[in-house]
Amino acid sequence: MEVLQKCPLFSGFEGEEISILLGRAQPLRCKMKKGEKVPAGHLGLLLSGRLCIKGQAADSRSIQLNHVLPGAAFGAAALFLEGAALSDTYAEIASEVLLLNAEKVWAMMDESPLFRKNYLMFLCGRIAFLNQKIETLSGYTAESRLLAYLQQKQQGGVLRIRNFSALAGVLGISRASLYRALDALADSGQIARQGGCILVQEQGNEGQ
Repeated sequence: MEVLQKCPLFSGFEGEEISILLGRAQPLRCKMKKGEKVPAGHLGLLLSGRLCIKGQAADSRSIQLNHVLPGAAFGAAALFLEGAALSDTYAEIASEVLLLNAEKVWAMMDESPLFRKNYLMFLCGRIAFLNQKIETLSGYTAESRLLAYLQQKQQGGVLRIRNFSALAGVLGISRASLYRALDALADSGQIARQGGCILVQEQGNEGQ
């Protein structure tokens, strides 16, 4: 179980504590052959090998979303979703995994507040990762989204922003992504910031 000490879900745990928690949960231990699909509907912990997570685009193309390396967890968010799985996981090479159903994961959360905290933090990280992936796959960046909004809402080239958290929510991005987008647009001369006001530069007028 030493490899699982690298897993974010067990951050702050000693090796013996991981063994005790998993021993009580009694996960299903599976050896996967190359190309074999990992059973859906579980939280997975990769002990050895390498996995690939694939999704499907709107045109039915298969899209590689991520790789899973030893010590990593997968399926954490999908575990609590109803309906068909949004992605599938395959063994790229011979692999060994531990699988836990939702009931067992709930029991682990009840038993260990630290595990519960780590799980929530892990989910937040996955959401951020997927948001970045969606932006990359769609080709619609936070900068272009923000600029389109500013151009639509500005009056006389000026827009006053009173609540940046609300603006981030409207754009469907995080506050960190919003601030990075603002900096990028300012650096490129497409906008200028003066206090709580944003000046939207007309094309061809940058630097004037």
